[in-house]
Amino acid sequence: MKRIVTLAFFTALGIGFYSCAPTTNVQDTTTLLSAPSTMALTVAAPKDSSSISLSCGCPFGPLDINSGPLTITGYGDTTVIKFSFKESIGTLLSIHTLLAHISFADTSKSPHSSSSWIALYFLDQGQYPLYDTIRVNATY
Repeated sequence: MKRIVTLAFFTALGIGFYSCAPTTNVQDTTTLLSAPSTMALTVAAPKDSSSISLSCGCPFGPLDINSGPLTITGYGDTTVIKFSFKESIGTLLSIHTLLAHISFADTSKSPHSSSSWIALYFLDQGQYPLYDTIRVNATY
């Protein structure tokens, strides 16, 4: 009986030391990355894209139960600069691809330039807010 109690004590002690549960004192160092973070659109090159990922390489999106969805807010001249995603933003992926292109609906503005930017927000592990910005300049 003494042998069983000793074995149970050391087993419990080992589980306590080798637990996978995160401690509350450890700060997550994951960052939200966009590459490139600046795009320059022109008449000759009216389209570009930016890859959005986490520095850990982990998949992310609204299906990730430990995190919130990737939230996008756009500002600037969105009548000239249009944004979309290659894949559905609702998909759990390691890389989300943001597409930007010039809309040439009103060519009477030529020559001209416009700018816009997209603010990215992601709540990593439901605790750590991550931010990034993609800036787009268009000359047409």
